[in-house]
Amino acid sequence: MNTEARNANILMNANRGMSITKIASMNKLSRRQVGRILKSESVKEAAINAVKNPHLSPFKPKGKKGNSKISHPQGVRNDKSSVTPLKPKGKSAAKGDLKPAASKPKAESSLIEKQKKVAEELSLKRDMSAKRKIEHDSKVAAEKHKVLSILSAHIGSHKAIHMPDLYQKVYNKPWHDKISDTRQIREIINEIRNEGIAICSKTDMSHGGYYLASADSELIEYLNSIKRRALKALAMYSKIKKCALSETLGQLMLEYK
Repeated sequence: MNTEARNANILMNANRGMSITKIASMNKLSRRQVGRILKSESVKEAAINAVKNPHLSPFKPKGKKGNSKISHPQGVRNDKSSVTPLKPKGKSAAKGDLKPAASKPKAESSLIEKQKKVAEELSLKRDMSAKRKIEHDSKVAAEKHKVLSILSAHIGSHKAIHMPDLYQKVYNKPWHDKISDTRQIREIINEIRNEGIAICSKTDMSHGGYYLASADSELIEYLNSIKRRALKALAMYSKIKKCALSETLGQLMLEYK
């Protein structure tokens, strides 16, 4: 292969994107020699002649058949005034050509916003729950105080106040259903009893109701009535379970020790 055909071959391979290192290796030249050949004017003329007269060159030009135009490789211009250096391709590209790393992905940002929203909702629910509990405790405390104030005027079993009257005085309205309407007042009385305050009661049809004990005898009588009811319930429990009452009592002592 003569020099002109070799130079044309070098130019066409460069135009096809082949690296300078590979071109130099194929033609047994140095990279510097290949660079000088690509920049020389004679190489350009040889390439144009090879395209115009393809029967004189063993290499076929790019494009459609009969097209006399030739595309020049990167770094070589048609005008003979200036030549820009070739840009390295692939891994040999300069650091300045690299694109900056993308910022935080949109999906990750959306997930963070969603987590923040869920945390705010949970915090709001906790605050509302705590507020409702404070309001409930405050309301119950006020009702307890009112019940004790009313019962302070009913000391002694002969002054017991009936549940409907107590309910009306506490809530300032009459009750309509004996079971459902008075459930709340019964719960308040039980809470007061669990605090150690003895609110006695009796179930007589004539003088039944709630009262505060006027003497130890009334308190003892009320406590004995509670004990009798508890023992009756335990006796029934023992019979159903088919065990002795003493065994049931021993088991209860272990459980509530």
